[in-house]
Amino acid sequence: MDVFTAVLPVVTLMLGAWMNQLSEAKREKSALDRERQVRELDRERSRLDRREAFELDHLAKASECLSRLFSAALMEHLHRVNAASPVPEPGTFGRETQELVRLQALILDEEIRTLVESAHQQLSKLGWAGPGTPEELGDLVVKSHNHLTAAQEALASRLRTIYGT
Repeated sequence: MDVFTAVLPVVTLMLGAWMNQLSEAKREKSALDRERQVRELDRERSRLDRREAFELDHLAKASECLSRLFSAALMEHLHRVNAASPVPEPGTFGRETQELVRLQALILDEEIRTLVESAHQQLSKLGWAGPGTPEELGDLVVKSHNHLTAAQEALASRLRTIYGT
């Protein structure tokens, strides 16, 4: 019994120290896990912010470019149909077409990209359209405007969604 009472405090002290170290290691591991999770969340948020900024920039530019392309295509069209109409600035239609091709490739949303491509195709038809009956030419202008409107509405909707979040 004397040995037991002499050894018990030492064993208790050692067990206490061991339990304290075990508890401290567990707390440290939990703190490291929390820090890692916070860093991962920060990285993900940063990635999403960069993606949204990229998307916002390109959607806005694509919308503006569609408007400029429509104006350029309409000017080309009017000049072909009526030589008395104002002469379009040389190369404007081609430059706007190239710019839209570049921008539509950067649109992330597949549905919106399809609408922009469709509007682009229709505006190209308008810009390159040769002589035709007034009804055919009027139809071409209306179709081009309808495709343009659908694409710009989709772009605007996506922009509102991104800004809303």
